[in-house]
Amino acid sequence: MAETTTTTKAPNQQGETIQVLGVQEVATRLGVPASSVYEMTRFRASSGQAHIPCRRIGRYLKFLSSDIDRWLVDLPLTVNRTKRRYRRKTVATKRKVGR
Repeated sequence: MAETTTTTKAPNQQGETIQVLGVQEVATRLGVPASSVYEMTRFRASSGQAHIPCRRIGRYLKFLSSDIDRWLVDLPLTVNRTKRRYRRKTVATKRKVGR
C-alpha cells in the first residue's frame, strides 16, 4: 500500500485555506502508524471510539486538517484510575524459575 500523499491547499468560501491530508500525513500528525489511521476510519459501534472523519476519493482516503483537529479536541480524556500492583517474587517462585 505505497501511497504517495500530497498536501493541497485551496481557498474555501470564507477565504480560509483548506488543507487536504493523506493517510501518511495524518499518521505523522497524530504520531500513530498508518494502519491505525485505516483502523480508525472504520466505524465499529462496539469499540466505543469515535471514528476519524474522512472522505473517500476512489480508493484513497483524504482528510481535512480542520476535521482532524476538531476530532482530536472532541475525543474524551481518558484517565487510568486503577493503580497497577506490582508483586514481589517469592522465594518459591525464584526457585522454580532457576531450574
